[in-house]
Amino acid sequence: FTTWGTLRLRQRCRHPPSPVVICHSDLLFGDIFVVRSLHASYLAARRSPRRWWPPSVIDAFVLAREWLRFRLEIHRWIVALSARDKASIVERYGIDPETVVVIPNGVDVDRFRPCPAARARVRASLRIAPDAPVAIFVGHDFGRKGLRHLLAAMRILESRGLDLELIVAGRDSPEAVRGDLAGIESRVHFVGHRDDVEGYYAAADVFALPTEHDVFPLAGVEALAAGLPLLMTDQGGIAEYLSDGENGYFVECDANDVARKLEQVFRDPERRRQLATRAREAACRFTWPIVAEKLARLIEEVQASRHRG
Repeated sequence: FTTWGTLRLRQRCRHPPSPVVICHSDLLFGDIFVVRSLHASYLAARRSPRRWWPPSVIDAFVLAREWLRFRLEIHRWIVALSARDKASIVERYGIDPETVVVIPNGVDVDRFRPCPAARARVRASLRIAPDAPVAIFVGHDFGRKGLRHLLAAMRILESRGLDLELIVAGRDSPEAVRGDLAGIESRVHFVGHRDDVEGYYAAADVFALPTEHDVFPLAGVEALAAGLPLLMTDQGGIAEYLSDGENGYFVECDANDVARKLEQVFRDPERRRQLATRAREAACRFTWPIVAEKLARLIEEVQASRHRG
């Protein structure tokens, strides 16, 4: 797809009038490239002290593609999802910072919102009591997203008299964490990939994602819009929307720290309500109309630069 797709698109856009092309994929083509992940940063986060070379041929290929994309300045503009990602791109590849614009992911605040009816319906379908403490985890890579830390935290909380229920949404198989479920299976609800995930957010009291690496997890912004306090690691662009102590708390990739923050949220209902209110308010900074306006201005700049020759 990288090579053949790039050649096909170049051929298709060769003749005027040439469109403004926004690339979100692996193609090495486009006026604007939206950086959904930076592979060099991902590998650096997972690299052990004894292993300095990428662990697979695929990783080497993706790194080479990433190097070509930025070093050859294939795109007029680069869109980073956060200020931290912009700094990483500039530092690693020597990109002119003036050509890198920060435009975060957006969220539909009408779709993702507190909804008592959905809360009652989903809890009933999962046989969760109306007053039970519930956390939700949303992510497709259970290993990288830190689900095992959350499961271990549940056992710690159980020893302290807090029986937490957990909803897990994502494509990964429960078999990936089967060994971590001993004793808590009945309180962990795997619902798979959901097109109606907004109802599952509504059924929860807090969103937890102790991820080991992420660029800008959209699930966190969706959870904010649903009025959920966030418990997330300080990775990638998460700090763009999680304000520690205001709409949630930063956690470490450590079960004890996750358990401590969860207990902090659930032992103080009034504090949890304050965090939830501020979460919803924070989400309103990331609505799609705001994001679209920023992208529209960038498209206009591409068109203007063409007219300037």
